[in-house]
Amino acid sequence: MDETMTIESAIKNAIVSSKMEGFVQTKDIEKLIYDAAYGKITYAEAISVLDNKWNRE
Repeated sequence: MDETMTIESAIKNAIVSSKMEGFVQTKDIEKLIYDAAYGKITYAEAISVLDNKWNRE
């Protein structure tokens, strides 16, 4: 029987898949992913946070 994927399991799958591809996933990035997926922030805001972080490093 097919089951509907939850947002939680979709996020976890995406994080695991990106780690397997060699992308770095920090706790800060994971929090941004969760916040955007649950509508706490927009994807544009999440990208802006990442852009600002990378521009400072």
